[in-house]
Amino acid sequence: MYNNAANYFGFLRPLDNNNLFVFNSAKLYKTSNGGMTWQQVTTVPAGEIRYVDFISTSKGWANITNAGQNYFYYTSNGGTSWTQRPNVSNPFLSVAKMQFTNDSTGFAMGYNYKTFKLPTPVKYGNHCQEIIIMMVDGLAI
Repeated sequence: MYNNAANYFGFLRPLDNNNLFVFNSAKLYKTSNGGMTWQQVTTVPAGEIRYVDFISTSKGWANITNAGQNYFYYTSNGGTSWTQRPNVSNPFLSVAKMQFTNDSTGFAMGYNYKTFKLPTPVKYGNHCQEIIIMMVDGLAI
């Protein structure tokens, strides 16, 4: 897994002592045995992975950049298949970090000081709700 620079991972999402997801801009891996073995999630949609967040071993979200557009995808089966949410592309939906607190609420910090309440199939359908943030000395809070 770590035999060249393309296999180094800068992001991880532990769910518990056994289940963990790691990713970089090109690959997503998961383990269900505390890191003893890893499986690559090969069904990630085409493009550059910007961020991934899982709330369980089956439910997760990915922000993918492809051809200058940004997309959110949702999986309910551990990454076996992904569905675009919302069903639109947007150059401004690229996120630096995102976190879902449950199956219907998620938040993302975007670039250009934007923060979003993310679309989920339960609450928002195909819409992102931008959260108004305040700038203090050049920092977004």
